[in-house]
Amino acid sequence: MQNKNWRRIALILSIMMAGTIIFGAGYAIGVYDTSKFVVNIAYKFAQYQNITLGKAELMEYFIKLKGG
Repeated sequence: MQNKNWRRIALILSIMMAGTIIFGAGYAIGVYDTSKFVVNIAYKFAQYQNITLGKAELMEYFIKLKGG
């Protein structure tokens, strides 16, 4: 009886851990895509205003703004 219960507990915990890892990866990918999107918009706006800023410099500012 105890073996079945421990197997169920192990199965539930492994599913929860896999879900947490998948969620974390999805969150990281989403943050990266969002930062790329924001930097591209800022870069296009800077070009429109004749401001000389590179994408790398804008990404650096964005990371500093986020607290990294």
